[in-house]
Amino acid sequence: MEAALKQGLIIDWYLFKPATFRIAPPLTITGDEIELACGKLLAALKEAQ
Repeated sequence: MEAALKQGLIIDWYLFKPATFRIAPPLTITGDEIELACGKLLAALKEAQ
């Protein structure tokens, strides 16, 4: 979560699975915003690895 926050993403732990997280984009998200967020999420996962 810290690595995601550094990338500007806010994610939350999934209640019943501590090794997972929840993503909840707004219904108005654009394709470009999805691609940007996915890139940031991949960067955060690489950093956390």
